[in-house]
Amino acid sequence: MCNLPKRSVMTLLLALSLTFTPVLAAANSSPVRLDRDPVFQITPLTDSPLIVANERLTFEVGSSSSEAMVTASYQLINPSNTRLDIPLIFPAVSEGEPLFRPRITLDGQELDYELFLAGSASVMDYFDNPQGFAQQVNVASILSALNQPLYQPQSFRPGDQAVLYEVTLGGQINRQSTIEFEFDPEKTKVVSLFHQGYFGSKTTAGSQVKFSRHVDEMTLGEKMAVLVIGDDDLTGLAVSSGDSLSKRTVTVDQYLREVLFASDTEWRDLDKRNTDNFYSAILQELDASWVENVSSFSAARPLDDVVNNVLYQSNISAFLFTAAFAPDSTTELTVSYPVRATIDRSTSTDFVNTFAYILSPAGNFADFGTLDIEIRLNQHSPYVLESSIPLQTDGTGKYTASLQGLPEVDLVFSTYTRPQITALDSLRANSSYPVLILIIGAAFLLAITALLMLMRRLSGSAQ
Repeated sequence: MCNLPKRSVMTLLLALSLTFTPVLAAANSSPVRLDRDPVFQITPLTDSPLIVANERLTFEVGSSSSEAMVTASYQLINPSNTRLDIPLIFPAVSEGEPLFRPRITLDGQELDYELFLAGSASVMDYFDNPQGFAQQVNVASILSALNQPLYQPQSFRPGDQAVLYEVTLGGQINRQSTIEFEFDPEKTKVVSLFHQGYFGSKTTAGSQVKFSRHVDEMTLGEKMAVLVIGDDDLTGLAVSSGDSLSKRTVTVDQYLREVLFASDTEWRDLDKRNTDNFYSAILQELDASWVENVSSFSAARPLDDVVNNVLYQSNISAFLFTAAFAPDSTTELTVSYPVRATIDRSTSTDFVNTFAYILSPAGNFADFGTLDIEIRLNQHSPYVLESSIPLQTDGTGKYTASLQGLPEVDLVFSTYTRPQITALDSLRANSSYPVLILIIGAAFLLAITALLMLMRRLSGSAQ
């Protein structure tokens, strides 16, 4: 009589489990899609006779496949017989994330720039809604935003006097330092600075707030601050034991500018930001909290929150710089910066990395000659799946195109690990794929079991 090979059955079950485990893990190990923003051409701020003889555009894709270094080199002709000092802008969208820092050179000499907030857009998904994106993020709207005067708030006057309370951290270390008080939000507005914790609640008197900061060897002697705008009628004012409290009169405008731009710092790109432009956005954000429906919470605003809201909501920015062009000359202007792709594996096993480069701003030059594109891919994703502009390849991961004039479409291209997304790729990317594999595996196991049972019967009959 033939016995069932139990070891064979266990081996089969183990093999099936090892087959399914990576499939199930891959289905949940990383996001299906992560959107990134497109990048832009430079454009003159005002009408100018500058001509783009040639643009050489290079994408050097990094080791992660979703990051690249973009270099755009322009051969610019000044056809006039006079020197031209031309202001140029380089638009960018950020959606709350820190902006990159471009390197801008003119004939090899680095140019400085100022960073401006240039409006906001509700349609930020270029890939899903390119028309809506173009309507809200365009050169005309950016130029309009740059030309806005300094914002004049309604809820307070920046030139007014205010009272500044400062808490110097002292006493013991490894503790929480606090300042707390009550105030009437209809008569008083508060801006808090240099703290870590914040608590606010509504009381019969109006609002009660408490600000806190950890005291250690590094922070001992530093300060928390509260700027009181309007009536200085705080009640129940108290600070922690060991700390000292001081009070002085300041001008709202002078003090806010001082703390926002106290030193040249790369924090939030404040060393590059245009001060009036950024300060105007801060005033507008504060005013939005205080003009209507003032609550016990909105009447006291931590300055960090105000800055974060401004940077998140003002998701269109512009780098503004000025370049000098000698009479009857050709000059090379180069802009280099890092970019990130939109990554998507909703229809594939591996991520499809899509980069977008908005070409239309260059149409504001007097004329545009030729455009040479070179895309250099890495070994992990050496193939361009699709491109809005036809590309040639030498088979080594380098793709090129040479165009006469500025194309009507933007450059959008996607890279992948293989020359195309196969049917198996698409199947494995399907959310039901693990279930399908389990069903197939179960059916296979049942078939093997039935075969073994049949073999047992046949063996018994033979005996």
